[in-house]
Amino acid sequence: MFDCKPRREWGLFCLLAMVLGVFLMGALSTTSEAVSQGLVGFVDFERVVDEYKQTEAIKSGMRKEMDAKLDIIRKKEEDLREREEELQFLNQNSPQYAAKVIELSTERFRLRAEAEQLEKAWNRKVVQAYRDIVDAIQREIELMGKERGYLAIHRIGGGDITGSEADEQEVVFKLRFRRVLYHDVSLDITSDVIERLNQ
Repeated sequence: MFDCKPRREWGLFCLLAMVLGVFLMGALSTTSEAVSQGLVGFVDFERVVDEYKQTEAIKSGMRKEMDAKLDIIRKKEEDLREREEELQFLNQNSPQYAAKVIELSTERFRLRAEAEQLEKAWNRKVVQAYRDIVDAIQREIELMGKERGYLAIHRIGGGDITGSEADEQEVVFKLRFRRVLYHDVSLDITSDVIERLNQ
């Protein structure tokens, strides 16, 4: 009598293989379909920051404020220099000269401290302004992602690597740590994000 058990096992194996194949094909096509439907997006974050109108407005406002404060420091510096030049007309052995030297040295120390405080305050303000800009952009990207049903939005950017880069280490860093090596340009939503931010 013919033993058909091996054939049944082989048939079961083939059936399972077919089911698995169909499942894998479905999964692959689903992933491909998700990408082709734009469910994965890409944003050049640096470009968004640069072209966001609010970025230039904030930078311009801060620059004017800083220039005004620097003008005050410069005027104090000029006044102090003029008063220091007047020392040459005093007798170096007189009590007036010694008192004036102490007075001017104290003022120069205070002016230097004021300039350092201004620089620290400026740096804090720049960091906070950049955080505010980044937060606003991040919120807009998240909102757009939810509205369009994106599964993920990846960060791209840094521009092309060219031989004109001034800093060799920066070039090496960009080459080694570039996050996305290839993406279809149709998935790049950078311009859409910029347009919505600037409305």
